[in-house]
Amino acid sequence: MPRQVTKYRCLIISPSDVEEERRTVANSIDGWNAHIGGLLGSYVEAVAWEVHALPVLGDRPQALFN
Repeated sequence: MPRQVTKYRCLIISPSDVEEERRTVANSIDGWNAHIGGLLGSYVEAVAWEVHALPVLGDRPQALFN
């Protein structure tokens, strides 16, 4: 049965030397979505420039996020 879900976007920003910690944050968000988000009708999307910014968008990834 269809239901309304509120979607939030969480931008993960950090220096490049904390890759493991960035993965931990993304995994925690995924876990929250799987266990709690459905009960609350909410979804959090982890946003990272490596995944969400493409060179074909016409500018530097940082400029696109700004």
